[in-house]
Amino acid sequence: MKHKDLLLPYSCQKAGWIIAIAIPVLFLVYLLVCGRNRGLLSEQNLQFVVGILAMLFFVAVFLICASREKDEDEMISSIRRQTLSIFIYVLFFLYFLAGLFFSLDISLHFVKDYQGELLGNTIIRITLFAIIYELVFKIRLWLNRRESK
Repeated sequence: MKHKDLLLPYSCQKAGWIIAIAIPVLFLVYLLVCGRNRGLLSEQNLQFVVGILAMLFFVAVFLICASREKDEDEMISSIRRQTLSIFIYVLFFLYFLAGLFFSLDISLHFVKDYQGELLGNTIIRITLFAIIYELVFKIRLWLNRRESK
């Protein structure tokens, strides 16, 4: 059976970076336009714009994380799998500790602040996890390339 590669082409990674960089610029342009026209700066409009930009950022992070590298080979694929494995173990351990703290009702200030958000706002949490995964992957890739020189 032939191995099916589920990664997107490298051009999607470029598009993801362009979108991710454009989001703060678009938000600043929106704020500048609203500064001139006070009617546009209502809470409902701001919430809508922030929601759209957050979804665009989610798409950008997905494109960056799900795309192959420019020079993807077996070594990079191996680093990608190892990084994903390590990341899954760390996340599982952190969620286990958070669940343990909540079930034992340990009154640490930072745990109590986070308790209400444990199950909420999943899109932000997934995006954060994807960003952390991508950072760890890029650092491991950089270290591997540095060692091989």
